Amino acid sequence: MSANRQYLASIDSAHKTLKIYKVNNNPEHAFDIDITDMTQTFGVYLTADAVLVTDFAEGKLCKYALSVSSQPIWTCASLNAPAGIATDESGYIYVTSNESPKINIIPPEGNKTKQDLLYFGVNEAGTCSFYILL
Repeated sequence: MSANRQYLASIDSAHKTLKIYKVNNNPEHAFDIDITDMTQTFGVYLTADAVLVTDFAEGKLCKYALSVSSQPIWTCASLNAPAGIATDESGYIYVTSNESPKINIIPPEGNKTKQDLLYFGVNEAGTCSFYILL
């Protein structure tokens, strides 16, 4: 589940849809986004004008418009077990992996030019370390 100032998004895996609700005093169902092109949805993240969804099994991230649609705006494939999603103020997308300590950094356009530039790990004392891979 993810929310922005206007909407809340929830994955309905059984029906292969994203349920989009208007956020107000009495939340109401606004519309569905068809995600039948996804095999095993994992993460969902709302931006101001779009929704990002990871497909763990297919190794991809899809960006959908915040409207009734069935085709993604773009798809970034060849990701390793994509899971969590976050963005920064410049629109860059950060996708974690469930099988790797690397974070994929994806530009707003969806091309994977900065893949695996960030590596994180935890030492024996439980301290988390980040490394930039050049």
